[in-house]
Amino acid sequence: MSDTNWHAALIDLASDLPRAVTSWLTFESACNRQELFSEYYLAKPIGEYLQANTVGILKSEYDHPVLSSYDAGRNPQIDFVILRNGQNSNICFALEVKWIRKGTISQTIPRIYNDILRLRLLVSSLSNAQFYFLISGLRDDIDRLADHFDIIHKKNIYEIASIDKKIYKDIPERTRLAISENEISSFAVRKLSGYKNRYIRSMILRISGR
Repeated sequence: MSDTNWHAALIDLASDLPRAVTSWLTFESACNRQELFSEYYLAKPIGEYLQANTVGILKSEYDHPVLSSYDAGRNPQIDFVILRNGQNSNICFALEVKWIRKGTISQTIPRIYNDILRLRLLVSSLSNAQFYFLISGLRDDIDRLADHFDIIHKKNIYEIASIDKKIYKDIPERTRLAISENEISSFAVRKLSGYKNRYIRSMILRISGR
């Protein structure tokens, strides 16, 4: 498959993911399993959807190729990646996932910024790849989330205006060591697509350079 076709196929793959996840969660909700909803719980529908719809090599919990070289301890991992072959240099798709839960939004904000910045690091180090962040949650919780970000919205592009100092300190040190101030202020977060029903919402954001 040519690079152009790969590029288009991955955009389609990401665009349809919110619909797949929301539809699956709607079924699970009908089975009264709402209390189980979490990022861990989302791994099943996301993994099955990506595996069924990509011609690449799907990996989960994949070592971050940049952050793995910073500090000791357990390597930070990306939730899902798709490889064209079998090496870091062939990562063509990376996805981080967050489930938003009522009562934990303020604690989740630094983790969201951490995921976005970790993807931003990949923008700088990997060419011809796409980087996405999926957010899912109950409708009211997703609406509350929007009140906690210092983000500029222009023509479907969300630019991080700044990161509050208190929030920045709660971002893992390894990420803060790896990313420069210039990188924090030189990328865009674009909403690719979203899907919702009366109770559940999912949206996918694309992280890229300006």
